[in-house]
Amino acid sequence: MSDAMKLFVNQDSIRAASEEVDIPVKGTKRGELCVMDWYTEMALEGRVYGVRFGLQAAPITGDQPIATATAESCIDPTAGVIAIPFDLTCALETAAGTVTDIRGVVVTTASTVGTAYVPLNMFLGKSSCHTTARCDAAGGCTVTAEAEATSILCFSHTAPIAVAATATPRLGYDWKPIAPPVLPEGYCFYVQVGGTGTAPEYHLRYSFVELPLVNVS
Repeated sequence: MSDAMKLFVNQDSIRAASEEVDIPVKGTKRGELCVMDWYTEMALEGRVYGVRFGLQAAPITGDQPIATATAESCIDPTAGVIAIPFDLTCALETAAGTVTDIRGVVVTTASTVGTAYVPLNMFLGKSSCHTTARCDAAGGCTVTAEAEATSILCFSHTAPIAVAATATPRLGYDWKPIAPPVLPEGYCFYVQVGGTGTAPEYHLRYSFVELPLVNVS
């Protein structure tokens, strides 16, 4: 077997090389190639951040109904970075309205109003990000209304039945895109949660990768 096809077995003693140093590709003792998920690698580098709004024991009251220029939460990349939202869970504790909607949208203008939220680095103890975030109940974040020609509809989920607090199982939505949106400065990713007739109660969390713009453009 040529050297190009050999793997470096590194199971019992974990190694860490310095920056800009060539190292062999890691393999198992059985000869399988070890390949790490890209998002896991970003988390190990301290580049994944999370936004969380509400608790199961203290859910947030959503909008009633969803208005075109309001949101429950949003992120806005700042100068020199991009943000890549890639994972979201929204759990409905109650959805008493006739229709409940959960939507994720990217628009070409940053948000303007809403309570500031500091995203948490998923590598606990690492530095904070440059991307700013907002969370505000009942559509308290002011955002730009989506436009068919310029906006990205990341997801739109509708719960067409009323759900009480004691319902089992509870309704909700998980978003894990194959091709996530990439937001430079001036763009905004926002989440809307609302109901017709009665506002739903929910809690949500989502994650995003932040990278220097110079490294991807």
